[in-house]
Amino acid sequence: YVAANLTDEEGNISGSSKKKAISSNNKVAIAKYIGESSDKSDVIDDIELNVMKLASPQVNVGNFLQPDSYVLSKGPYSFDLSIGDYTYEFQFNVKSNDTNLDIQQRLSRLINKSNVGVQAEVIENATGHTALQITSDATGVSSYSNRGLTFAIADTPGEENGDAVKFLGLDRVYEEPSNAIFTINGVEKSSPSNTISIPDQFEIELVGTSVEGDNTLI
Repeated sequence: YVAANLTDEEGNISGSSKKKAISSNNKVAIAKYIGESSDKSDVIDDIELNVMKLASPQVNVGNFLQPDSYVLSKGPYSFDLSIGDYTYEFQFNVKSNDTNLDIQQRLSRLINKSNVGVQAEVIENATGHTALQITSDATGVSSYSNRGLTFAIADTPGEENGDAVKFLGLDRVYEEPSNAIFTINGVEKSSPSNTISIPDQFEIELVGTSVEGDNTLI
């Protein structure tokens, strides 16, 4: 049945000329052939891949606070989130009965709805304290910051009620972004993304690091 579906009108096995990329270790890399799969003239050499480090996003983790306590007094607050060429101002109000957890959850929803390139969530530590964690969508070292950071958060200048960033710890960088580090046929390379391409040949998604001395064959 399979052979019959691969034959052309003259009975030849037409599928045998199709090209498909295969990775010897899908826990390290997943490969896709992006050239012309039916072009018989192309000769694609195998490559040996060794992944030392995956690209990672920036992660900010705020101060861990007692969820039922209060660090911000009643009133309006705002802070600026800078990412790439853009700065976004976030405004929110604190009511007299808002707890730390109420504020963290409200800010998490506000940031996620804004769709500016970061995701937020409230996390809890072993003692039951909660913090706001903010993670960049993009991976890799940014060219917009001398530290290579993807985003920065600060209180909006001139605001009457300041220190929201300080008390919540929104500017605390827990993990700096990093580039993927890998070798192709022994030559070391780096990429801000975990998806790399070899023009007209392979698109490769890096999904894990290599065991020392064990190259992945594409």
